[in-house]
Amino acid sequence: MTEKSKMTEMNTQAAEIRSTPERKLIDADSAQRMAARCSDYNDSRSEARNFRCAEFRDVVFQNEDLSGMDATHSAFINCRFEQCRMGRIEAHFSTFTGCSFSHCDLENSNFSFATLDILLANCNLDGVDMPFARGTVSATQCMMERATAPNANLNLKFCEVNATCFEANCSQLDLEISGSCVRRSEFNDAVVRGKISTSDLSNTELNRSDLTLLEICDSATRGMETEDSSGVDDDFEKAFEEAMSELEEEY
Repeated sequence: MTEKSKMTEMNTQAAEIRSTPERKLIDADSAQRMAARCSDYNDSRSEARNFRCAEFRDVVFQNEDLSGMDATHSAFINCRFEQCRMGRIEAHFSTFTGCSFSHCDLENSNFSFATLDILLANCNLDGVDMPFARGTVSATQCMMERATAPNANLNLKFCEVNATCFEANCSQLDLEISGSCVRRSEFNDAVVRGKISTSDLSNTELNRSDLTLLEICDSATRGMETEDSSGVDDDFEKAFEEAMSELEEEY
């Protein structure tokens, strides 16, 4: 079985198991009390950080310590997170619709199978995992090293994002990336569309991927791999070889 066939089969399986249990609607006052419990170290951490199977609407979380929060199967709708500590949260099968994150630390958090419609500004996203996630992730001036999104279906909008070593193999991606660093990243066996401009793609892998609708302009491409990829035309190959020659002469 080819990698792309595996991707199709795994995405089908993901859709089948992406079931939503009944959620309890949490009002704003109750949400604030739940957030306050997260900072009460006299309370049971597992219970205090239990946000599972809950629905939050129009809630503002500000200066909260939500690290380690378990939000499995929960929904956040039109919520704002401002200057919150959210490292290592578990948000499997969660939904974030119309949500924004500003100056938040989400390091090593897990959004596997999540449905996302989020805006992130000045956030730490290092080590964030998004396998099988779907939706839109818009990030501006964020750190996002070693993040992963394998087998995902995502619209990614990056502006001034450090996404070094981003791994999104076997995914379907619509990209709008500018002024960002995505060097040493992996987009193998994927469908990659959109535009990447004024960014660093050095040593990035796009092997065996469909690049027919991908435009790359004014970007560093030294060491970039496109082995057996479709949509790599002669003009791109020529420009790529010329850029490589110039860099070799420079160094």
